[in-house]
Amino acid sequence: MEIAENIKKTIVELKVDYIEKIEVANPGYINFYLSKECLQGQIIKIIEEKEKFGELYEKKEKIMVEYSQPNTHKEFHIGHLRNVFIGSALVEVLRKAKYDVVSANYIGDTGSHIAKCLWGI
Repeated sequence: MEIAENIKKTIVELKVDYIEKIEVANPGYINFYLSKECLQGQIIKIIEEKEKFGELYEKKEKIMVEYSQPNTHKEFHIGHLRNVFIGSALVEVLRKAKYDVVSANYIGDTGSHIAKCLWGI
């Protein structure tokens, strides 16, 4: 909570005009509320720019986004699925911004847990 409060304090001191309100919630989440003017401005930009909205015009470097990484010897659960969605969304946002993105899903099939499994077989 202390870190979240410090972040909130810093942002409030910066007087960021597009943030209307900031709240800290347990166990340390920070909720940002954008101003109506900011949202209206972005909606107008989306309408005007259509499919070009969000694109950056200068050439960007190559970025690799590695996500998910399920353990092959455990059940795949909702936490893994969340990481798949977040990673996939991040890849799409970066591609829209004209980054050269390499998307990777590393399967965690190395390490002592695999050696123990193989030894048991």
